[in-house]
Amino acid sequence: MSNEINEKNEKIAQFMGYEPGKKINNLNGYFVHPVGDCFKSGTAKYHKSWDWLMPVVEKISITALVDIRIHKSGGCSIWVDGTLISGAYNGSTINQVYSCVHRFIDWYNENEVKG
Repeated sequence: MSNEINEKNEKIAQFMGYEPGKKINNLNGYFVHPVGDCFKSGTAKYHKSWDWLMPVVEKISITALVDIRIHKSGGCSIWVDGTLISGAYNGSTINQVYSCVHRFIDWYNENEVKG
């Protein structure tokens, strides 16, 4: 996995509540969620698994005034209070959604949005 994808996945994991840099069974480099879930750094699959990505989409969708659209004709967009925050229209559907989610999280973190 490329460093860019790994960095994006780790940012998404933190948005989902995972804490980086934890030690499990004397092994470093784990992301740990408060409810007990964990994964080793570099093994997240948000970029290629709907099982990983859809809970992120669901969390974003319950954020106040957020509208996520996966377009029938292709593309994904995320709107906040009627303003386009993120859009992706190239590649496979999962790549479009992944790109939108990552851009939204950047916007979310910059704007300190509270859901």
